[in-house]
Parts: sequence; C-alpha cells; structure tokens
Amino acid sequence: MRPILRVRPQKGFLTVGMETEAWRIRRASEKDLDAIHRIEQATQSLPWSRESLHRDLAGRTSSRYWVAEHLSAGIIGYAACWLALDEVDLVNLAVHPDWHRQGVATCLLASLEGMLATEGIQRIFLEVRANNQAALALYRCCGFSQIGERKAYYSDNKENAIIMTKFIGRNDE
Repeated sequence: MRPILRVRPQKGFLTVGMETEAWRIRRASEKDLDAIHRIEQATQSLPWSRESLHRDLAGRTSSRYWVAEHLSAGIIGYAACWLALDEVDLVNLAVHPDWHRQGVATCLLASLEGMLATEGIQRIFLEVRANNQAALALYRCCGFSQIGERKAYYSDNKENAIIMTKFIGRNDE
C-alpha cells in the first residue's frame, strides 16, 4: 500500500495519511527507547545495545532521533543521526520487518530532511552495506548519490560500506 503523501505538521510531529492506515513522524524521546531497541534488535546484524542507544538518544546534544509511530501499532521505525556544523551523518534508519515496503522508510527520510533543513543542515552522509540492495535502491530513489566506499567496514563479515550523500536545505544551482 502506497502512502498518500499528505503530510500535516502538527505540534512537533508530522502525520502521514494512508488509504487505510496512518502513522506520524515525530522526534523521539527517552520513553521510546524500548521500542527503538526492539526494532534495532529485529533489523540489524550488529545491533546497538540498549545502553548505547540510551546514551546516544538522551546524552548527546548532537544526536537527533525520529520515530515513525503507527496510530494503533505503536513505533514501527526510527531514524538516528549525528549533527556536525551544517552536515549530518545518518547513523541508522530501521523499520520493523512487518512494515517493510510500505513507505515508512521513505517518509522517515523525507521528514527528517525537512526538519534538518530547518536547523540549517545542508548535507546528509550515510554508509550502507554494499550488499543491501533494498537500502541502496531506497537511498538512490530519495536522491542520495554514491561518493565512495569503505573497504571491510563492517566487523561481522568485513563487508564493504557504500558512502552516500545528499544535499538538502539549499539550492545547488
């Protein structure tokens, strides 16, 4: 089911309407930690510990976390990034497996881009596993370009990481 891209800003979050379902994108808080950790455990081959997520979410002023919250199912995805001046490193984008291929990741990306642009962010960087074809397709579809590769980046299997970037919040003319 494709999202109907009616994004409505409402008091610090965005609501995305769908034909039969609805979720909203909002900044994460400490109360979301358990749900974020469950999604991390379900989706990552090298998941962050609950303690690492808590330190990052609650303790770093340069961190930004957003969640996709289904109006009846709860938190179904999240995005995390680290800010540095006018750039950001997208360190994680994860959607619960039950919600894959339903537009959640696309909406999370679009929402965080808009919110980051209001903070003066001009560029997003990310690394993605070289064999993660679904993620590579998503990022390319959302306007990211490959700018490099990190050899043997991932410690679990020495897989390469593709480095991608996207300019936001400004006109590249």
